[in-house]
Amino acid sequence: MRYSEIGILVLVSCSIAAQAQSESSNRCAALKSATLIGVEITDSELVPTGKTIAPAYPGASGIGPLPAHCRIDGVINRRKGADGVKYGIGFSVALPEPSAWNGDFMMQGGGGDNGVVA
Repeated sequence: MRYSEIGILVLVSCSIAAQAQSESSNRCAALKSATLIGVEITDSELVPTGKTIAPAYPGASGIGPLPAHCRIDGVINRRKGADGVKYGIGFSVALPEPSAWNGDFMMQGGGGDNGVVA
């Protein structure tokens, strides 16, 4: 992943976080219609307290119980390449309730064919 793409991802995440804090009680659902240049929000879902995530593969441990949060999925720079192959940088952001967020931001990522957002 190039530094410019990482910068865009950080900017998108911070913009989403700022919009999430400024919305009313339906702020998570409202993020699905957020418009950011070069960014497509594909889904936003309010995840209730206590949800668990099943193991990704046999032998792995599950994740949870999780605190309440808003999960946003999207694509940055969606485009078609050679022979009509579709490309884009997929991302997922989990935003805690504004009252529970300490203001810190952590980002993880990789480049190339590093995998998918599960």
